[in-house]
Amino acid sequence: MDIINKSVSVKQLLLDPNNFRLDYQITEEEITEDKFIDSQEETLLKLEDENIEEIRQSILDNGFIEIDRIVVKKSSLSNNNLPYYIVVEGNRRTAALKTIYDEYSKGKTDVSPELEDQFEAINVCLINSDDDEKVLTLSASLMGIRHVSGPKKWKGVQAAKLINRLKEYGKNFQEIGNLLGIDKDDAERRYEGFLAFCQMKNDPIFGDKCNYNHYALLLEFIPNKNSKRWLRWDGVKFNNEVNRKVLYTHLTKEQGKKRPEINNTTEARNFNRYLAISEYSAQLETGKVLMSELPDLPKDNASKISYLTKFHSFLQKLEQEVIQEEELNTLLIEISETLNIKLNQEGE
Repeated sequence: MDIINKSVSVKQLLLDPNNFRLDYQITEEEITEDKFIDSQEETLLKLEDENIEEIRQSILDNGFIEIDRIVVKKSSLSNNNLPYYIVVEGNRRTAALKTIYDEYSKGKTDVSPELEDQFEAINVCLINSDDDEKVLTLSASLMGIRHVSGPKKWKGVQAAKLINRLKEYGKNFQEIGNLLGIDKDDAERRYEGFLAFCQMKNDPIFGDKCNYNHYALLLEFIPNKNSKRWLRWDGVKFNNEVNRKVLYTHLTKEQGKKRPEINNTTEARNFNRYLAISEYSAQLETGKVLMSELPDLPKDNASKISYLTKFHSFLQKLEQEVIQEEELNTLLIEISETLNIKLNQEGE
């Protein structure tokens, strides 16, 4: 069987320092397994920043409830012939349990007899395979159910990193989508977004300013036909170095400014709309003009329709004595209706 039930002690559980949740730099190098034991304290500190105090208190009050099992995989490491197991799913719960155990063993915390017994016999789900690809596939499926398409979602770029890992193992986007509970196109879009993010993260000038929020913003420039052409996106990277630098300048905060030019997805979409207008696109390309310095964008059809709808409603509510000329009132209503129909047709 690929997944079996197993009873282990809290001392046999190794927190995963490569946990996607903890990769704050996103592209940082992975820690090799032989260094996992030395990395436990640092990993625990990172997990404490992930708000495990609530979990700790729940364990102290109610015991360690095993309905939602910790999932582990085999480790090549051991201690006095006692094998270690690497936590795949449930690192926060494991961290909370370990801190309680540490305080208990030092006489700093009292625990119930039931919890004391659980320290030596925690029921976990073991991915019972020595095949790295199978372990990754099963792990990804479990993580996807919870953190990609499920209730406890990771930040977008963390989920994208998992997709990238699966792609490195030769999985196609249909297989990745099936594993993670998303559709094929979404898997491909997130993967391309991760590549664009890594390109920015590795940029010698802008890399230090790149953070995980930039992933969602960069996603706005990959499917858009105007930005794709302007940046020369080939499915792997932006090939127009001049325009890429312009984009990165807009995405990062310059000295003396409180915020970047593009700070949210609405502003990213506005940037794409400016690129659709050749005059503005040419000005942005010089690198001497910022988006905020360009004239306001023309209203889109949705905004015009909303405005006309309100205007039309206003006209219909006017009392007769306000507009004495009945013909003028009728004409205004006809113009409003005609424009509304025209704009709706263009928007279809």
